[in-house]
Order: sequence, then C-alpha cells, then structure tokens
Amino acid sequence: MAQVDADLYTEQNETFLRAAGNSKFPKQVSYKIPLTAPSDSAVVAADTVALFDLPIGAVVRPELSVLVSDAAAGLTGSSITVTLGDAADADRYMVSDILTAFQTGPLTDAGKPAGLLAPYTVAEANKTLVLTLAAITGTWLAGESAGHITLVVDLP
Repeated sequence: MAQVDADLYTEQNETFLRAAGNSKFPKQVSYKIPLTAPSDSAVVAADTVALFDLPIGAVVRPELSVLVSDAAAGLTGSSITVTLGDAADADRYMVSDILTAFQTGPLTDAGKPAGLLAPYTVAEANKTLVLTLAAITGTWLAGESAGHITLVVDLP
C-alpha cells in the first residue's frame, strides 16, 4: 500500500473554495475536489490518495455532499471501489462506493439511509481528506480523472 498525494493536495490553494451562496449560512462553503490520479504515478488497489486539507474546526456536512463519478471517462478498465475518510477513519465520510460509469449521489454510510451521517468536526490530526482504493479493476493511470466530490462544510 502506498500513500500518494493528489495534485490538488500538493498545490492546494483557494481556487477550489467557493461560497455556497446561501445568505442564511454565510460560513457554509463547498469544495469541489477532483478525483484524479496524481500526475506523476498510477495508483493500484490498497493505495491511499491524499486529496485535500480541510480547515481545522470546520464541520463536514456529508448529508449535503455528493459524489459524481465518471470513471468511464478516465479509468482504464472497469471500476474502482473507494472509501473516503481521514487518517483516523478511512471511511468516515463514505463507505465503499464503486466508481464506474457516470453516476451521482450523496455520500452514504453502510446500514444508514442517505443523509443520516453525523456531521464531523475536523481536528488537526484528521484534516487531510484521504481516498482509499479498496479494489480496482484495470488501471487508474497518472492524471486520469474519475469524477469529483463536492464536500460541504460549515467553517468555524
């Protein structure tokens, strides 16, 4: 298992932060995080990809967040099975979703209906959003896209 950094993680900047546009929740923002293999290496099963550092103290709102997969456009092979979490909990935000042809849906947790995940306050030790490749059919080549995650957070 290797830990690799997504290009966005390496060159993280404010261009991926945009206001959610809701005047009732001025501290609520959404991050559109590309699911793209690092440009300098392919990834294989059991690898983890550091995607993005979330603000410490922010509250992640998985019930408002979505996964958009388009693996058919960027995956050489059939599918990848991923979880989304952090250093302490590999599936804190999403339990085992299969990225295949174009699909969109909320982040969900096994055994719970969509939208019932508990909000999580980001701590220093768990600020890095990590994608874990549980299984892969084919190869996810360097620089290939498999979609994106729109993650909604309430800023501290």
